[in-house]
Amino acid sequence: MSQDDQLNDQDAAGAGAAAQNFFDEMRRWEEWMESCRRDTTHAEQLAAVKTVFNKYLAKRALARHQSRYEALCFGTPPEFGGPILRVEQETPGKCWVYVPEGLIGGEARYAMVREDGAWKAAFKEVDVALTGKWKRWLDL
Repeated sequence: MSQDDQLNDQDAAGAGAAAQNFFDEMRRWEEWMESCRRDTTHAEQLAAVKTVFNKYLAKRALARHQSRYEALCFGTPPEFGGPILRVEQETPGKCWVYVPEGLIGGEARYAMVREDGAWKAAFKEVDVALTGKWKRWLDL
C-alpha cells in the first residue's frame, strides 16, 4: 500500500469517526427531546442542539440558519440512528459518509470537510430511491 493510500484510509477513517460522533450526539439529543419535550423550555432545547452543532458542523453550515433552530424537529425513529454504510474520500479535505435513508433502501450522504484540523459536517445529500440523482439539503 502506498503512502498516499494510507493517508486516504486515515482521512476516511477520521471523517467516519467524526460523523459517527456527530450522529451519536444527535441521536442522544433526539432521545432527550422525546423524553423531556414538555418539561424543558424552548431555550433549553435550542441550547442543547446548538451545543452539538457548534461542535460538529462546519463554519459554513453554522452560518446558515438551520431549520432545527425553529422547529427543534427530531425524527421518529431517530433520524441519526442508522449505521454508516461506507466512507468515500473525494479530496484530501472532503469525504462522503453514507447512511441509510427512507423506507425503500435509499441513501443519504454527509459531506465531511476538514476544518482547522478536524472533520466537520458541511451538508447532506439524499437519494431516497437510489437513482443516482442526489438532492442537496443544507439543513443538517
